[in-house]
Amino acid sequence: MPIYYIHSEKPLSAPAREKLEGINARLQRFFRSVISVSWTFARQRDTWRANCQVHGRSGHYRAVAQADTARAAMDEIYERLVRQRRRARRKVLAKRRRVSAPEA
Repeated sequence: MPIYYIHSEKPLSAPAREKLEGINARLQRFFRSVISVSWTFARQRDTWRANCQVHGRSGHYRAVAQADTARAAMDEIYERLVRQRRRARRKVLAKRRRVSAPEA
């Protein structure tokens, strides 16, 4: 069972908290072996700055985003984390193919 940490200077609204729970569930399904997820939110003038760190057996991933709303920053972070994980998977699979391919 993963552990979720949430740090925020200003409390998140109820819809933003629900969105965060949904993204945490999607992260858990996508990464499968999540140990912990840490979120940090900060309000800077008229934008939200969000930071997320995902720790799992498959590696450590981190993303930072700025947006007008906390919910938009969460969506952007999710997309960045997914992109990082897919890139890492492709590298591992390419390495496996090179190692297992017979030389001519």
